[in-house]
Order: sequence, then C-alpha cells, then structure tokens
Amino acid sequence: MGKEDKSKVASLPVTKEEAGQDEQTDNDDQLKDGEFILTNGDIDALLNSFDEDVSPLVNFYNLRTVPIEKSFKLEQLASDLRPIFRIITSKKMILVEKYGARDKKGNLIQNAPGVYKIANQARLNREFNTLMAIENKINWTKITLDRKKDLPEKGISGRDIAIMRKVIDFVEEKDGKEEMV
Repeated sequence: MGKEDKSKVASLPVTKEEAGQDEQTDNDDQLKDGEFILTNGDIDALLNSFDEDVSPLVNFYNLRTVPIEKSFKLEQLASDLRPIFRIITSKKMILVEKYGARDKKGNLIQNAPGVYKIANQARLNREFNTLMAIENKINWTKITLDRKKDLPEKGISGRDIAIMRKVIDFVEEKDGKEEMV
C-alpha cells in the first residue's frame, strides 16, 4: 500500500502520570462487549509512521503471513481510527501554532523540515500530554497472533510489536498449549 501521511509534529510517548492523571480512568461507564478504550497517544502510535515508510498498524495488516481474516480486521481498525488520527494531527499543529517561536515576519521557525522551534516547551508539553491522554471508545476485540506462525522471522521491529500489543495478544505454542508472550 502507499505511504501513510507523516505528522508535522514529532510524537512523544505519553503516560497518564505524565499527563497528571490517575491510572484509574475518569470514565465510570462500564465497557460493553466489543468496546475498547484507546487513548489519543495509542492511536497516534498505531498510525504515525514516525521515520518509517508505514505505520505499525499498516505494517501488520500488510503482512502476508497474518491470516486474512485478522489482516482484514486490522485494516478495518486502521480505517476506523484514521478520522481520529487526523484530528489528533490537526490539534498537534494547533499547539505548534500556539507555542511555536516566530521570526520577525511572524512565520514559525523550523529547525528542520517539520521540526519547529518551540517558545514555551513546558506549556506545549502540558497541553500535548492532555491531548494524548484523551480516551476514545472504539468497537474492537483484541485479536490473537501466533508469534511463530503468523509473523515473519524478520521485518518486524520490537517497537512495532510493543505498540501493537494494545490491539493484539501475541502467543506462542509451547508443549501443545498457547502461552501469551
């Protein structure tokens, strides 16, 4: 498939602690069967291509070793998350506009293409962390992939696997039983 759109603002790992939130969710609603919570940070990590040609989620659904029904579900998830990802990207750019350093003409100063000089990093970080901690209810049931049967031996980074653990349970068969890995 084609390349994913790259964000103009670098994505930062975010924890609820960094965003000043408890580990407990603010949402007291019980999740219904098939509902799943992903933060904006999770969605950004799944769909942001960072320095790669494709994002972790796109990489996984394009793998020829993944069973077709699971590949379909992953591509469907990507399709469902893209509108949220576009909003996240837009809001990140608004933060750059708000906190970015400007030259005498009022233009944002770039240190490199897509990398902006920030005038107030602490305030940007605070708002960025708040943005990334926002929770989204989505319809999703985690799928299971066998690390040895469903994934190629090469071509999948540890970073991608770590990110994909949000939406995939990885297992390996040991002594005739599937074990989580």
